[in-house]
Amino acid sequence: MPRVRCPVHADAGAGRPGEKSASDKCDGRQGTSPGERAGAGAEARSVRCGPWGKLRTSATIPEMDWPRLPHPIGLLFRRRSRKAPNDLCAAFDALAGCNLEQLRAWYEPLLEGEAAGAVAEVLRLRPDQAPAALLHGGERGLPSEDRFLESGYWRMMAGRYVLAGAWLCRGRDVLDACCGLGWGAYLVSQYARTVTAFDSDSGSVKFAAASWPASNIRWLCGDALDSGWLAAESFDVVLAMEAVEHFTAADGERFVAQMAARLRKGGVFAGTSAFPASAGEAERLAAQNPHHPHIFTEQEFLALLRRHFRRAAVAGNWMFLALR
Repeated sequence: MPRVRCPVHADAGAGRPGEKSASDKCDGRQGTSPGERAGAGAEARSVRCGPWGKLRTSATIPEMDWPRLPHPIGLLFRRRSRKAPNDLCAAFDALAGCNLEQLRAWYEPLLEGEAAGAVAEVLRLRPDQAPAALLHGGERGLPSEDRFLESGYWRMMAGRYVLAGAWLCRGRDVLDACCGLGWGAYLVSQYARTVTAFDSDSGSVKFAAASWPASNIRWLCGDALDSGWLAAESFDVVLAMEAVEHFTAADGERFVAQMAARLRKGGVFAGTSAFPASAGEAERLAAQNPHHPHIFTEQEFLALLRRHFRRAAVAGNWMFLALR
């Protein structure tokens, strides 16, 4: 399996963002407010463990002192979940207007309900089971690492994938760009029809394939900036979780263009990173991590997305969404 260029993927995340959000409505479809969406039609959800039958659930998810939800919708969603819309445009409208606490209110019940079996599988894999070289000195991470379990940040790490899986990927063909150690692609595979997950690091790809066997995941080694090797393929959803901060500004623009080209009409490009409000804050964050050559501000990244997509939003300075 050849090794080609792609930046190191930070499974651990680029940092905890702020609360500001920006949104675009989709083709004039006016949704309700996030609070109304949270309260309307909330229903209990049964555990679904993917297309391969019930997963082993002997491992338990640690109970962490993770901040409780201060927003009123958190009270409605304790171990309950609203069914996500099947229409990508409706899902875009629902998520784009959320702040960080509201996004957390969507993914928390998934971690404890529908996705609990798969999350337990991810937490069962301990860091000492991964070759140290693949962790890049802590830049890549597993949710089961002590630093994440003790802080509760593992919930946000896993939450980004189960939120995207439940709201965007259910029954669809998904491309997971810069997939790193592969645990996120595994979580998404519980919802997607197919998942194509790629990374430039052949060792990480081999580790992911061995760690997360699933009949609907295809693991590939490839360059995120190479337009040729996936040119014949297209997808309903492209994910880029904690990836854009690993490119220079120029390469980040190339990356967004390449991912847009892989989407079918009406598809969605989604991912997470830190998107600060000011250039000064972006420069400060980039200076703190040598693996992050450029941090996009929220407005900078929105302008980039809008050059390639008809609708774009950044929710909670953390999750971006763009409709083709």
